[in-house]
Amino acid sequence: MHALVYLSALLCLASAASAETLEEEGRLVFLDGSGTPYINTTTIGYGLLMIVPIVLVGLLVAAALGLNLDNLFGRRSDQFNKQPYYDQDYYYQYAQRSMETLSPILEMLKEAYNKWE
Repeated sequence: MHALVYLSALLCLASAASAETLEEEGRLVFLDGSGTPYINTTTIGYGLLMIVPIVLVGLLVAAALGLNLDNLFGRRSDQFNKQPYYDQDYYYQYAQRSMETLSPILEMLKEAYNKWE
């Protein structure tokens, strides 16, 4: 039994000693010898390949369980079924002013049309 404990302790010490000699490399962003930063696009691509399907499956499961996704992606509008209020007197006055402006022009067009008829 003691031999097993000593062997496992020896393996743990050996692995710790070998781990110290390994140099770590930057995964996402690293600097080259001149100090220029480089972005590892492979890591970003693999990350997206893992994250996007997980999010899509999560949304599908949420929709299947009855979660309303409109609350997550849209804003709620209370003005959907309400009719706007129009001031009828204002539009009547606007129509009267328009007719007062256009009536002389329409009269001239009518006279010209009757003249050439």
